[in-house]
Amino acid sequence: MPPPPPLRRRHHLHATAAVAAAATTPPPPPLPPPCRHHRHHRHNHHVAAATTSTATITTTMPPPPPPPPRHATIAAATTITTAATTTSPPQLTVLIPGLSVTINNLLVAYAGAIRSERPEVDAVMVEKDAKDLFKDGEWRYGTDEETFIRIFSERSCAHLAAINSAYRKLYVNSLKKAVKRETSSKLKSALLTILRCAENPGKYFAKALHKSMDGLGTDDETLTRIIVSRAEVDIERIKAEYLKKYGKSLSDDVHSDTSGQYRAFLLLLLTPNA
Repeated sequence: MPPPPPLRRRHHLHATAAVAAAATTPPPPPLPPPCRHHRHHRHNHHVAAATTSTATITTTMPPPPPPPPRHATIAAATTITTAATTTSPPQLTVLIPGLSVTINNLLVAYAGAIRSERPEVDAVMVEKDAKDLFKDGEWRYGTDEETFIRIFSERSCAHLAAINSAYRKLYVNSLKKAVKRETSSKLKSALLTILRCAENPGKYFAKALHKSMDGLGTDDETLTRIIVSRAEVDIERIKAEYLKKYGKSLSDDVHSDTSGQYRAFLLLLLTPNA
């Protein structure tokens, strides 16, 4: 048999358009019958069909996704990680330059935890926390610092003070000594600060205030931060601890170490009714 004749151009256009349309869209409606009298008309019919199919493809393709809103941009110093297999809320991890990942985790956990401020504590939970700290600290080779971060960030001041007492009764050593021996240097300092503030916040802040004014120069940032943040909380207790430990009033030391409107502002916070 002789080979079939080659496809004419109009057939080639029609086949190309049909294949492209079938790949993405339902088949187009049937083409109108070609004109029998004029070859030029038949060619125009098929070109129009190809154009119609191409237009169908264009209109049925999904639109490109919109650009993300500007408020969705995350700062370079902050990362949000979400577990792929859970529905828990995302965990915010603030990366502060110059600090280790462990310290960052402690700061974020402490700032984000909701702690009870009531003086009552659960004795059963206190004993369990003391045992967990011993098991993941002094008892094992290599400290599980995540346990320390979790307990120190989630428990109230009264609860941490009770853990310290329970730890001493159960294991002779104090929790402070365990923290000093079992944690890294930077984490050690942070945990001891939390523990000291939990045991006696008035005494802790009194020492911090005295240190900010002791010697040459004044640590104005620490002095202002403590007085402003504790003015309506426990400033009277801090003043009493300061007088007890150093034999002079906090107001007198602030008066002699500051000047001008800055002095007047701090003294107004220390003695609002004067």
